[in-house]
Amino acid sequence: MTRSRLAALAGLVVLTVLAYLPSLTSPFTHYDDSLYVWDNLVRMEPPGWEGLKLQFNSDRAWSGDFVEFFPLRDSVYWGLYQAFELNPLPYHLVSLVFHLCASLLIWLFFTQLKFSPRAAWLGALLFALHPVHIESVVWISGLKDPMFTTFMMLGLTSYASYRERPTGWKYALVFVGLVCGFLVKSLTIAMPVIMLAMDLFLGVRAKWSTIAARLAGPFIASGLFFLMILGIGRANHIIARPHGGSWLSHLVLTSWAQVKYLKQALLPTSYRLIYCFEPPVGLRDWRLWVAFAVFAAVLALVWRWRREPLRLFLLAFYVVAMLPVSNLVPFPAIMADRYLYAPTIGTCGLLALLADKLTARGFASVIAAVALALTASTATRAWVWQDEESLWEEPDLDPACVVDTSYPAAQSHILRFFTTKDRVEGLLALERAMVTPGMTGVDQKMVCATVIGAAREAQDLGGAERAVTWAKLATTMCTNYAAAWNAAMVVNLHKKPELAAGAATKAWRLQKNPETEVLMWLTRLEAGDPRAMVDVLRLSKRNDRRVCEKIAQFASDAPTLAPALGEANFNCTAVLAAPPPQ
Repeated sequence: MTRSRLAALAGLVVLTVLAYLPSLTSPFTHYDDSLYVWDNLVRMEPPGWEGLKLQFNSDRAWSGDFVEFFPLRDSVYWGLYQAFELNPLPYHLVSLVFHLCASLLIWLFFTQLKFSPRAAWLGALLFALHPVHIESVVWISGLKDPMFTTFMMLGLTSYASYRERPTGWKYALVFVGLVCGFLVKSLTIAMPVIMLAMDLFLGVRAKWSTIAARLAGPFIASGLFFLMILGIGRANHIIARPHGGSWLSHLVLTSWAQVKYLKQALLPTSYRLIYCFEPPVGLRDWRLWVAFAVFAAVLALVWRWRREPLRLFLLAFYVVAMLPVSNLVPFPAIMADRYLYAPTIGTCGLLALLADKLTARGFASVIAAVALALTASTATRAWVWQDEESLWEEPDLDPACVVDTSYPAAQSHILRFFTTKDRVEGLLALERAMVTPGMTGVDQKMVCATVIGAAREAQDLGGAERAVTWAKLATTMCTNYAAAWNAAMVVNLHKKPELAAGAATKAWRLQKNPETEVLMWLTRLEAGDPRAMVDVLRLSKRNDRRVCEKIAQFASDAPTLAPALGEANFNCTAVLAAPPPQ
């Protein structure tokens, strides 16, 4: 390799690192990072060989207890946790390293496709700095995108080399890339189809028997992995109903999503963790006709490029890599920026080929403009990840997210509640969530945690009426949750003693422990139950610090009961005087 090429690749690496530098200190987010790392200690904590073996145990996925089974990715998370626990920096560095590896392999791939040196470098640069990749590279849960793309490109570059000069080790590397890719993300299923497109479009076409012989293994392996992924998906109920409630609505929304994907791949203008869509209005929906017009334009482009196989291959690369995430089989998310990570290899290559038609001076100007604009754009977006609240502000305030029937739309409002520093705005976000049609699809545990949290939040903010409303909603929606009745008890405490006592009694029946029991008897005492004092005194003699703290707090907040609770407080004197346990 010449010095000039080494310098160019070093420049690509430096620009990419500069662009992503602001994101290296961004924290874990509430969006799936808990699922994979910081609230998944069952898989993260076992050290040594036993912990590594656990990552390759699929029982949890098949039982429906875990959403997916990608053990190679999870092994990386496990290793990072063993070495650094919950320090986010190493997680970001590993993701960035995989992104750089993918970018360099893409440069090698374009070189193998007979791009000119400058076009191959520009295509890789466009991919490395593409702002739409921020989510995949910066989001800790997005590690699978740069990781699987690295393995897929390893396989594709090996296959390109194998086509030129067949050797056993090159073919073995194809399988290494394929199998490792499937152990990271299911989108690797596009790899054998891209290999077939290489045989159909590029170079001298081999005999069909030769093509079938060398692609049979990758296609069979992909079929087996696909059956496993489909089975685990069914076990975890992640195959959704048609978006919008009917297949016609599904056609409108997914067609429009493809238009937005193409726009994001070529000229990204917005970046959101969750995209929302207004409900379609059938065949009259303007979005469907715009989508048809765009598809017709793409077909016209295919016809125009019918004698330019390299361009057709790159277009096929984009289409094939998009197919697994095009909602042919309904999936909860209609659209996400991260799904563009691999497909943009095709569009970046196309743009580089078009720029290659320019003169040397014009090409240099394009390089300078692209490097400056994309580095600045990607770095600016990377700064946003420093503050999780800003990530959820856009979708939460999007009017479309209030009428969107998909559950991710409702989820965006709920996550704003958990991440915003403005507590009043958090409650408003929850109110938006509760009127969102997609709320019915949100996990029941998440709904209950949300409405219970809203009741307590409204109580802390002094919004008595709103607190009562949320508490009623919590007990209605989460009847079998002790925390819901505890929230109702707190909201009504000292204001409506009978209601508080009833709520505390139900909480104790659902979660029997000394703390809920003493709250039940204390609220009953305030409601006028003369037998309650006997049980309060009984509990005060247990030397339970939490029980004593509740009695002392109750006496402080309800002065009229303080004399009656004097003996109980006396019983707790020694317990409360002792230092709290560490």
